[in-house]
Amino acid sequence: MIISSRTREIIRIIAAEHGFITVHNIAEKMNVSERTVYREIPDVTRILKNRNIGLLSVSKKGLKIEADRETMDNFMEEIEETAKIQVFESEDRKNYIIFALLHEDDFIKTEALSIDLKISLPTIRNDLKKIEQQLENQDVKLIKKKGEGICLDGTQMAKDHLLINTVMKNVECDILINWLDGELAGPHPFLALVEKYGYRDILSRTHRSLRDVPFLFHNSDLYVDDWNYAEYIFLVTMMIVRHEKGKTHAFQGSWKENNPGDAESVIGKRIKNLIETEFGIVLDEEEEAYLSWVIHLTIHPDPRECLLMGDAGLKSQVNRIVGRMNEELGIHLEHDADLIDGLLVHLSRALKRVRSGMSISNPMIREIEKEYARLFEVTGKIVREIFPGDKFTQDEIGYLTLYFAVSLDKFAKRSTRILIVCSSGMGSSKMLASRLESEISEIYVKKVVSLLGLGKEDLDRYDLILSTIPLYLEPERYIKVSPMLKPYELELIKEKIRRSKYETLCKIERTRHAMSLRNMDFQRALEEINYYTRMAVDLLNDFQVAMLSAESSKKEVLRRVADWAG
Repeated sequence: MIISSRTREIIRIIAAEHGFITVHNIAEKMNVSERTVYREIPDVTRILKNRNIGLLSVSKKGLKIEADRETMDNFMEEIEETAKIQVFESEDRKNYIIFALLHEDDFIKTEALSIDLKISLPTIRNDLKKIEQQLENQDVKLIKKKGEGICLDGTQMAKDHLLINTVMKNVECDILINWLDGELAGPHPFLALVEKYGYRDILSRTHRSLRDVPFLFHNSDLYVDDWNYAEYIFLVTMMIVRHEKGKTHAFQGSWKENNPGDAESVIGKRIKNLIETEFGIVLDEEEEAYLSWVIHLTIHPDPRECLLMGDAGLKSQVNRIVGRMNEELGIHLEHDADLIDGLLVHLSRALKRVRSGMSISNPMIREIEKEYARLFEVTGKIVREIFPGDKFTQDEIGYLTLYFAVSLDKFAKRSTRILIVCSSGMGSSKMLASRLESEISEIYVKKVVSLLGLGKEDLDRYDLILSTIPLYLEPERYIKVSPMLKPYELELIKEKIRRSKYETLCKIERTRHAMSLRNMDFQRALEEINYYTRMAVDLLNDFQVAMLSAESSKKEVLRRVADWAG
């Protein structure tokens, strides 16, 4: 029975309660967010169900295990036994290996990792393959050398960003801030790893010295959330660590080609002074410039400013991305202004990060890969096709995937956009529009035009066209109605809307199915079909019907079976 450490801990906490316990209380006991607990509940339910144990969930009360004492005691003994064997999960092992490699200048023997993690060498080698895949689009590579072991190759800046990215993926932001404040109630498995490598004190000091910096950002129209702030603290801390080790040269590189704004430079200078005071060090001009550059890439300006300052080349590339997505999904997203603007703002920053060798962390990446697997795959393919020379990490692709996920959700659930063509005056057209919107909640009358104005309209922007006069369009493109909207016409419109929504959902589903077929190994599929077909034919050839009376003894039945089997 494979049970993750987090799922096991949730079961322990619920089992220890005599009554109900809320998700909020479980999260507090585990030092994780409520979202993290909710993410594990399906696994908890599945594992309990496999042991005929119920998990009762009641609104405003919480969760409660339903089982007799003996069943529950046996089950708890079983999961405690698995805990002794299952010390590390696959994801935990990868993080441990990455941390170990990031803190070694020389090669590490795979045998040493095997001993530390108490797992077999084949398992370690399998984890290393996964790490190689994870690092494919980053500026850090896993090097294997026969007889010497493994190590990570890349600039110090790239390694620092990988370290920060790994931390930010595995620790919820509120937990991280509480840990920096020294207010975390209990131990956290991943932060224990961070502490093991000696970062606790210097991170806390950096956080303490820069506590008021978010106010400087806000006063300069730079918007910072907790996640941006925590990431900035880590980036600054790594710079301080390198300075104290005499490795200031590690921050030379392509990042200097990006020029931060005046506000970012002013705040960078202020942060430099705060750090020098706290740590008793003197930072040089390049380190000061690095502080401003990190602000430029991690702290976001007003999105409206990004849209106004956006270059035409990037707008063209965004339109190409959306166009390719239209081709892949078979639906039109080019009219979603929020999608276009969101991609434009995000990519303007993402490209600067990618081209500077900085990898952003995405705390939702695992959920995105799971919930939007196909969309995530297509987004990555298209983005790398449009930007072939740029190394977009999975985390960056995850953020871009969310923009399309939101757009598709709107596409499936949006109100039906109606165009009304009316030649009998504005009064009657407004009456028709008002009647429609009051009778059918999904309807949104986007525009009312005359017959002369119809020729200027892009009809693809509307889901349904209603007209009080005959039109030159194909009959299936519009519905002719009277200005007073008769009852049978209203029913006809409702049925048309239902069909339109059904066709939209079917279209999306057909596209997903077609994409899955496109990725199928057809040779293997045909081999499997051939194999099962031959088995079915053999069964049919050997099939016989034996007539037995109700009085036949067991011995008689067995004799007949033996005769048939030869």
